[in-house]
Amino acid sequence: MATPSHTVAICAVRELTPRMTRITVTGESLQGLDASGAPEIALALIDETGRPVRRRYTARAFRPETLELDIDVVLHGHGPGSTWGHTAR
Repeated sequence: MATPSHTVAICAVRELTPRMTRITVTGESLQGLDASGAPEIALALIDETGRPVRRRYTARAFRPETLELDIDVVLHGHGPGSTWGHTAR
């Protein structure tokens, strides 16, 4: 079975600690998402050379009534995940 893919937009960004940010995403494609059991998700990001890369995160919360998914991003360096966490708006 193919892994489902979702197109989402950032709807909120909140600093949890100086080294962790919670990014909330939303999108119609999240309709019917089974986010039970703290699922692991993969984000398609772009690295510093412009190449596509994937970074894995654990979904922290999913609110199906508003189609919002929370992702906590640790800010620990200059890699694609940390860059996304620092610059997400």
